[in-house]
Amino acid sequence: MFSRESVEYTQKSMEEAVKKVNEMDASFGGTEILQPLKKIYQTAGRAEHPRQLFVFTDGEVGNTKQVIDEVQKNAQKHRCFTFGIGEGASTSLIKGMARAGSGVFEFITGKDRMQTKVLWALKCSLQPTVKDVSLTWTLPSGVEATVLSKVPTAIFQGQRSIIYAQLKGKVCEPGEDCVLC
Repeated sequence: MFSRESVEYTQKSMEEAVKKVNEMDASFGGTEILQPLKKIYQTAGRAEHPRQLFVFTDGEVGNTKQVIDEVQKNAQKHRCFTFGIGEGASTSLIKGMARAGSGVFEFITGKDRMQTKVLWALKCSLQPTVKDVSLTWTLPSGVEATVLSKVPTAIFQGQRSIIYAQLKGKVCEPGEDCVLC
């Protein structure tokens, strides 16, 4: 645990956090995330500063759905940035928590540089929250789009978002052949 309470972001607090992250390895023992999360959410934050939660884990939990549900339940009060350390980190847990908490996730394996990935997440955490993301399609008459992937809940500067859709319908231009999709 980095701190038992929220810590103001300063150059010094960031350097201390990066130092602690660099000292980590993937042998922390059993993973219990739900109870610490509940404790964090029960602790009052600072109203003028949205809570930014950084979760580092090297393993799996037996209650992935409950952990993600807890993050989702409290999503209006914070953003959740997650890091899977080592080969044993649960993909569904790491991705699910970050998506539910409108944050980003990173996996740190092998010779990956942890500092680079943590600094990217810190940079994202300092950006304002984008809310009410919507997608509008401008399509020819007779064609409709069925979105196949989720619309992102969080968008950060410098990050790409890809959304897949299936087009259905028939387009006929006067004097030309029809196109079926």
